[in-house]
Amino acid sequence: MSGPRVWLSGSVICLLFWAPVLQVIGAERVITLAPHLTDMVVDIGASDQLVGVSRFSSLPSGHQQIPEVGDAFQLNVEQIMSLQPDLILAWEGGAPRTVARLTELGFQIIFFNSDQLSDIAENYAKLGRVLGKTVRGRDLGNTFRNALQVLGEQYRTKSQKRVFMQIAEEQLFTTNNKHFMGQALSVCGAENIFAEAIVQIPVVSLEQVLLEAPDVIVLVGTPNAPSDWSSRWSRYLPTTRIVRIDADLLSRPSRRILSGVEALCREVHYEG
Repeated sequence: MSGPRVWLSGSVICLLFWAPVLQVIGAERVITLAPHLTDMVVDIGASDQLVGVSRFSSLPSGHQQIPEVGDAFQLNVEQIMSLQPDLILAWEGGAPRTVARLTELGFQIIFFNSDQLSDIAENYAKLGRVLGKTVRGRDLGNTFRNALQVLGEQYRTKSQKRVFMQIAEEQLFTTNNKHFMGQALSVCGAENIFAEAIVQIPVVSLEQVLLEAPDVIVLVGTPNAPSDWSSRWSRYLPTTRIVRIDADLLSRPSRRILSGVEALCREVHYEG
């Protein structure tokens, strides 16, 4: 596939589609079509119900043999059919034509909306209802919501830093404040220099970033992966602090993002 190399280890950030909750309580054969949906199923204690997952999913010990059915760009319809799922958890941004084909074939599909950080708590409650784990889902949602509130209160009074968040290697992709990664900056009491961009994942120019002269540049990517942006930004903006955050922690809209937001807040405010 041609195009920019994205740093998000398969957790490509896109708009997700909302659909009403379907009553599929206690589904026994579940397939997830995004890594964060796999995270949520594992968190809720339903790993044994998984029969297929998206590439880049993190699976607990004893479940690594679960087959991968594709990724955000391409799904293996024949493999999905062979696994005979009674429920597929999906997002509109990944392989939409294939997902539409699965719907035509009669598969039960539920979509989860994760545009906002607040959606994550609601999604756990929704997933709990669908998988017969209502109490666990509600508790996870409440715990997530409370933890996010505590973080926001902790950093609300900090000196505000102006931040550029870079989420791709070859082109300067960033996020606005309608996207959950941009909202993570707000939780940290930071000012996103592209908060008002029209689209959630805009491409900006080098000149735009240099003109804004941010206090901090956050590179969201794979830890220890080669990248020349740290040295380039240091040359272009010698007084700007350059930090790196693990994409697997910050780019997946599941409970794990709390660790990413905590790391982001520490780095933005020089807490080490």
